[in-house]
Amino acid sequence: MQGLLTDKPKKKSKIITKEIHDGLSKRLNSNAHGFLGYWDAQQWVLSQYNVDVKYHLLRQYLIKHFKTKLKSPRKSHYKKDDQAVNTFLKTT
Repeated sequence: MQGLLTDKPKKKSKIITKEIHDGLSKRLNSNAHGFLGYWDAQQWVLSQYNVDVKYHLLRQYLIKHFKTKLKSPRKSHYKKDDQAVNTFLKTT
């Protein structure tokens, strides 16, 4: 039980360097050129820095350092009338 509560500093990533971290930060904070998903970030790191980072490692890194999460759209009702929606939006 002694090993669970230690004040040792966490190891820095050997794969994701400061340069890659800064590039990810700029790309994540860009409004026009964000990532479509973690797979897109993985491909971007490979193309820009020629470093092959495993999907799960990059996903955990982005969540830990940048608090990222996947976004998904709300579900739409299968009986929704598109014409009624357009009429409603025109009147408001």
